[in-house]
Amino acid sequence: MKYVPLPRVARAEVERIVASGTDTEIGEALIGAAMTSTERGWVEECAIRQLHDGAPEARRCAALALGHLARIHGAIAPEAVELLGALLDDPVTAGAAEDALDDVAMFVTAGDVVPGSA
Repeated sequence: MKYVPLPRVARAEVERIVASGTDTEIGEALIGAAMTSTERGWVEECAIRQLHDGAPEARRCAALALGHLARIHGAIAPEAVELLGALLDDPVTAGAAEDALDDVAMFVTAGDVVPGSA
């Protein structure tokens, strides 16, 4: 696997990709948004939608994005934590979910598990 820096993508472009992109494009958009956007709540909502409705690869990337949000912002929505826990039973998403939950445990204090806001 080769590291490729993800460019900052405008919110409208991320939303377009999440609505109609391939699993790879959706994953890159979510992770890129998590790494570069200051809008934690909005990125979190995009990732949560993928955890509910996305294909396995998109769910895996959504989990990674949530881990990045927890690490960068030090906060995460309770729903995100609950959904990450549910991914532990899926072999495709378990590793990413475990990594994300480790980030939550390391970077988010109990009082900062807060509802997202767009």
